[in-house]
Amino acid sequence: MKKILYVLNSGKIGGMENHTLDLVRGMVKKGADVWVLCSDGEMVSLFEKAGAHVIIDRIRSDFDFAYIRRLVIFLKSRQIDIIHGHELKAGLNALIAGYLAKTPLKIIHIHTPLSQWQVSPLKKKLNIAINRFITNKLADKVIALTESIKDVRIKEEGIESSKIVVIGNGVDLSQFPIVASSTESNPDKPFVVGYLGRMTEEKGHDVLIKGFAEFLQNFKSQPADTWPRLLLASTGHLEESLKKLAEDLGIRRNVSFLGAIPEDKKSYFYGDLDVFVFPSLAEGFGIVLLEAMAASTACLVSDLPVLKEVGDGSVLTFKVEDPLDLSQKLYSLFRDASRRSDLGRKARDRVASLYTLDKFWDNYAKLYGI
Repeated sequence: MKKILYVLNSGKIGGMENHTLDLVRGMVKKGADVWVLCSDGEMVSLFEKAGAHVIIDRIRSDFDFAYIRRLVIFLKSRQIDIIHGHELKAGLNALIAGYLAKTPLKIIHIHTPLSQWQVSPLKKKLNIAINRFITNKLADKVIALTESIKDVRIKEEGIESSKIVVIGNGVDLSQFPIVASSTESNPDKPFVVGYLGRMTEEKGHDVLIKGFAEFLQNFKSQPADTWPRLLLASTGHLEESLKKLAEDLGIRRNVSFLGAIPEDKKSYFYGDLDVFVFPSLAEGFGIVLLEAMAASTACLVSDLPVLKEVGDGSVLTFKVEDPLDLSQKLYSLFRDASRRSDLGRKARDRVASLYTLDKFWDNYAKLYGI
């Protein structure tokens, strides 16, 4: 029985954490003995429910030598076969501990490329240099979610190509049944646009709100209660400033901030949308895009290479950080219900062909030697 340890420096609900939860479920299902080392938070009980043993510990500095020492002792005592670290801080500390403990397989996965992080140029350059040195020296494998991310890892971050393995995310199609969009099921309802993503700088909520405000200019001659609505799910440190932005633009009554959406309610959220807009400025893959595609929702996404690769003809793109282009593309979808339906069908077919959970689990089982 293979023994796997996933190392995170978070216990909160998020894309990387849910990605790890999917890994836990799949590897337990395939007979592995799975451990998770993470900070305290809502994810702890979910990891345990999925069959993992959970250890709560937190990294207190970029290189936490007390943490590394505890991790080395654990790796040796439990004879862990695979250590798989997620994101920069946890990943590098895990690589060092795995090297010192002589763990057979050491893997690092930084979900969003460092070169796309919304940080100062100096910090970005330092992060890339440190990651390049430690990863090339100590990692056995480096995960990239797409071929375009692999190219970034090689060309912009200096990671050795021989170490990189491309494994895309996956979703459970049974959790996202096909439902009619809000206006298809009830033509009298306002047109509904939505986005689900944590409210941080790299996710581009401000671009979406500005673009939506421009989009609403097309409806000024109509009664206000018939105007389209924007639903924003999740939370984050920018939430209050985004509410103020909507207020300043005069569209606050048309923008709903829904807070975090429970996993078992996501399909209802996507099903209520006519268009899912993904305005991200930097992305490693975009699991919420897969979810919206799986729900057969028409998707309008920023033209990041990774999102174009994931969508590949089943989504409509707009210029990244361009609210006006977003507005124009959104209006074109508003006016063409048949195109929305066609995009939704193509999107679900693409997920069914390439991005199911079973494919995701099989690819990792092959990597782990299970």
